[in-house]
Amino acid sequence: MAGDHVSSSLLFCMPNLISAVEEEEEEEDDYEDIDDDDEIDFYGGIPCDEDDDSQYDSDESDDRCPCNLHANYWPNSVNRERNPLRDCVEKHLFAFFKETPSLRVYNSLRAISPHSRKIDAEVSKLLMDIASDSPDNLVAALDIFIALNDYTKLAHLLDSYMYLLRPRDRVTLQCAVALLDDSRYQPRCLAIVEKELEYSLQAVHSIVVSCFAHVEDEPNKVEIIEILKLKVGSTSRKSRIEQWADKVISSPSGPINPVAVAAMMMGFPMMPGVDGGDDTDILNYVDLDQNDPDLDDVREEYKPNLKAQFDGWVHLGQTLKGGPALLIKLYTRAIEMMPYIRGTDIVHEMVHRYGVSASMSL
Repeated sequence: MAGDHVSSSLLFCMPNLISAVEEEEEEEDDYEDIDDDDEIDFYGGIPCDEDDDSQYDSDESDDRCPCNLHANYWPNSVNRERNPLRDCVEKHLFAFFKETPSLRVYNSLRAISPHSRKIDAEVSKLLMDIASDSPDNLVAALDIFIALNDYTKLAHLLDSYMYLLRPRDRVTLQCAVALLDDSRYQPRCLAIVEKELEYSLQAVHSIVVSCFAHVEDEPNKVEIIEILKLKVGSTSRKSRIEQWADKVISSPSGPINPVAVAAMMMGFPMMPGVDGGDDTDILNYVDLDQNDPDLDDVREEYKPNLKAQFDGWVHLGQTLKGGPALLIKLYTRAIEMMPYIRGTDIVHEMVHRYGVSASMSL
């Protein structure tokens, strides 16, 4: 019945609505720059309280509420139905929000409802109940509480459910940390930044060790310290860097089966077990089609952009209270883990050797 009511009301308004659109085509450019995520004021800055609207609903009165929800071309019979129609839309939006919460739907709810405080209270209660159900729900809750500047709920959600966040949710997490930096939860912010930067360092270190299997051997660790003492650009330093790179790089696993090479050239993915070497990393297959949106979650989860993550947390750390001291501490930690990063020429040689080794394995 509610669906029929909404449909009939909309159909009844359609002819006059079309006329109004045609009359205001010249003003169309004024709305082109409105972003989908911006909160739109449907009332034109003039409040419209349905409890005080009765004076405009009488057939004997030609007065109309000046807000945008009272179009001047509506017949009185339609004008009286605007609030039931709005309530239907609001009810539908809230039902949709329960299933798929997001900041965009919340903004729409708040914009269309004349009772924004009531909406905020209902949404806050709902989000605290469902935030732990899924990563998407948690991200939506964080986004909305960031918009509301609700420090207490943000801190509670991060303390309780931060483990649900995925690598692709880092922007939301960084925004939450930046907001909490101006609150009594500031020490928690530094702890989060330190944890995320430490994770990034460990991930980078693991990748380096997988490509340079002997870089952690004690003789090679001693050798790199001696190389760093040499003058940059000297012949002896360059020669020793090349010798050191030969020692630490991983041996190639062997050539790929020729049948697998032919299959790849024809566009077929190479499946595990078809080559004569080690098992192929199945995660490499997510890069076969960069335009496939179904693989986006897999890429972000298992092959995150470590550079973007690291740069984002470093930039945030520079702006936090106590952040610079934390970054110095982590820089010292990075040097202890990977002393070779102190030498740009050493890093360049490692990258070059890895590229040569990868090309030789094909």
